[in-house]
Formats: sequence, structure tokens, C-alpha cells
Amino acid sequence: MPEPSMPEPIRSIAWPSPVRPALGALAQARSWIEIDLAALADNLRAIRTLIRPARLLFTVKKDAYGHGLLPAARTARQLGVDYLGVACLAEALSLRAAGIRTPILHLGAAVPEELEAAVRHDVDLTVSTLEEARRLALIARRAERRARAHLKVDTGMGRLGLRPEQLVDQIDDLAGLAEIEWIGLYSHLADCPGNPALTDQQLEQFRCVADATADWLRLRHLGASGALADRRLHFDMLRVGIAAYGGDPLRPECGPVMSLKSRLLFIKDCPAGQPISYGATHVTSQATRVGVVAAGYGNGYPRLLSGRGGVLVGGRLAPILGRVCMDQFMIDLNNHPGARVGDTVLLFGRDGAHYLPAAKVAVWAETISYELFCTAGMMNARTYGSAAPVAKTPTPEPA
Repeated sequence: MPEPSMPEPIRSIAWPSPVRPALGALAQARSWIEIDLAALADNLRAIRTLIRPARLLFTVKKDAYGHGLLPAARTARQLGVDYLGVACLAEALSLRAAGIRTPILHLGAAVPEELEAAVRHDVDLTVSTLEEARRLALIARRAERRARAHLKVDTGMGRLGLRPEQLVDQIDDLAGLAEIEWIGLYSHLADCPGNPALTDQQLEQFRCVADATADWLRLRHLGASGALADRRLHFDMLRVGIAAYGGDPLRPECGPVMSLKSRLLFIKDCPAGQPISYGATHVTSQATRVGVVAAGYGNGYPRLLSGRGGVLVGGRLAPILGRVCMDQFMIDLNNHPGARVGDTVLLFGRDGAHYLPAAKVAVWAETISYELFCTAGMMNARTYGSAAPVAKTPTPEPA
């Protein structure tokens, strides 16, 4: 007798690859992510209006910060975004294979194996040294095509690029490589706007290099999401990521795009003195209605949230009790008399009129919203759509 076939995933769910649970759409019954592409489009429109006349590069690296590479890129393409930013060639080739012809900048340092394919598919590469440029020129000559490149200078980030004083002796040789079409010059701010003095130093160094290369590097870009409010940092293009995804606490006008949700699995009444979760790090001080949530660090919900912060149940904050487990954690439901097994639990993001900012949850977890988005987006089913009303103001916490 043939084995029964497993049910097909429903069309509204996109599973991150290679994490594709064997039970397909049934996993949504426990925890899932909702991606609001209309909110993403609204955020991108607001950002474009704010930075005009500068161009906009929308960063879609790392699966669009867990939001889904192709859905995010297609939304940006429909809005006419000028550039897309990726972290590796595989992402760029996925975009090209999907028919997306928007200019793409490979924001990292390409490894040698990536160069030929990047040249053949018109992917702009980041180049930091004359040695890298000569290697790229050789590949371009063999491919009988011109390579597209952006020169990166290190003005204080200490990551890719040479320092301006190291770069100065290479400028003429770089400009003379006929096999390379030099598109622009860029750098990256280390702590904007958190460290104004450092940002000013980086800005001055970038201006010096930009002036020295003005005749052949015409597209200058320095700022990212943190630079949106400072027009000095806009130059010819801004590279925006976290603000567009609604995860920047300094841009409250940009609404949440990703929401991580789960369900109440179990509810019970515990007496005072009851240990909760591994290590008995929490012991109830009074009779407590305890709820069990069907998510944990295996869903990208940080273990550092153990005993701190909370989730929204019915729009009200429910504190976390004890340690977060791999696929479950416990919450205090004393202020939620109407809570029932099966109810939706909002871990971060939006649920109708209620909003728990990812940036706030990140503070509780001693991390940043970028990490929450990337890990949760990789570990859960994603659904795409738009819900109303759009909540942009955090739900007030109970006194």
C-alpha cells in the first residue's frame, strides 16, 4: 500500500530555505511571521520623499533582514528604487534569475569565485585595493565585458576599504584600469547618530577622498538609515535598510513590517512557591495563572528574554516567567482573565491596533532589531499580506 503523501504548503506561506519544516503549513498553528508588504512600500515612499534628490539604495541582504529577498525586492522595484544592496553574489543572482534588472551593489568583499558571474550579470562590486581591482580587470578582460565597481574607503569603520592615507598612492592606477567601469565611491559610518564627533571626522575624511576622485567617481554614498535626518550625509545616494523595515526606533513614522506571533498552548493555575522553567530561576510569589507559549529560542526568540520583558496577549503585556526554552516559554496571565488556549500571542510587531516594537524587545534582549528580524525570519513560516488598522504607536504598558 503506498505511503500517504504529505499535504502541500498553502500558497500564502513562504518558507525560508533551507529551513523548511516537514509538516509544511501545519507549523503555522504554533508560531509564524507576518510580513506586511504594504507597510514596507509606505516606508520606502516616506524615505524617498525625505531624501530627495538623493537616490535610494534599499538593502535586501540576508534574505532582506529575514523578510524575504524576492518579495522585498519586488516591492522596491515597483516603487522604482534606484539600487538594491546584497551581501553575497548568491543573493544577486537570485534577483537576476527572478527578472529583477534594478542595479545591484554587492556590499561585501567578493571572493575570487564570485567575480566572473558578477561581471556577466552586471552586479556592481565593492573594490577596496589596487590588487582587488587588477584581479577584477583580468576577469573582465577574459569575459570580454567591463566590470562595474564602487571604490570603498575606510573613514573610521575599520572594516572594508583602505584608509584615505593608504589609498592616495593607488588612485591614479585604479582610475586607469579600462576594464572597470567605476560607478562610485562610498564609505560606512560606524556610529551614526550615536557618536556625532566620530561621524563628523568620517564625513570630513570622505569629503577629502570624494574631492580627489571627483572626475571619475561621481556617485558618492556615505549614509545609511541612521543618516536620514542629516542632509550633510546624503550626498548622491543613501543606503537604507532597518528604517525601511520599521525596526529603527529613531524613525517612528516608519511602521512595522515584520510581526512574530505564536499561540497559547496551555494555561494552568499555580500556587505561590511554584518554580517555573529550567533552573527554577523564577518562583511564583503569589497564586499565578501561567500560560505556555508555543515558541522559544528555536524560533529566534532570544533566550536572554528569560525573566525580562513580555509579550502581548489581547493587547495587554504579559511578563515572561523564568527561562525561555527551545520551543516554549511561560508568561504571567494574572491580568488576562479572558485568555484562552489557542489565543494569538504577539512576540513583536503589530497585531491589529496593538504594537510591540521589535526595537523595544531587542533592548530587553540586549541585542538589536536587525538580529531579531534575521533570526526569526529564518526560523519561522512567513505569510505575506496587509492588515488594518496599521499600528505605528506602541501599545501602552499597564502601570
